[in-house]
Amino acid sequence: MSKKKDDDYEVGYRKPPKHSRFQKGRSGNANGRPKGAKGFGASLTRELEEMVTVREGGRQIKMSKAKALAKRLVAKALAGDLSAIKMLASLDEGLAKRAEAETEEAEVAVFPNQTDEEILRWYSASRANGGLAAGEGGGEP
Repeated sequence: MSKKKDDDYEVGYRKPPKHSRFQKGRSGNANGRPKGAKGFGASLTRELEEMVTVREGGRQIKMSKAKALAKRLVAKALAGDLSAIKMLASLDEGLAKRAEAETEEAEVAVFPNQTDEEILRWYSASRANGGLAAGEGGGEP
């Protein structure tokens, strides 16, 4: 380690010599990122905003690629594709909560103010009596 005569500045770990430090008013990354360069996210956004022609119901419609992808994903989910359903649920967390709430509302509408045990007793009794034929069920226990 050397000492300068004018300064008592020690050169060492995390103490570079004064002559090799960044100069005032000068960037440490002079070249830096070019102004026109964009990141991956910006490129993906631009790509998804591009328009594409899609045939829907026998006619051609222009829509963004993002909208076309969303339509395809929803169509697959409606057709019963489990991976598409999972992906939709993960993309829209509120979707799973709304579906669960609607299911609970439907169950309450079918058997209002009934406990699970009462519903099971009703089901067992109706099965024992030969009930619950096709189209039957869903009524009050």
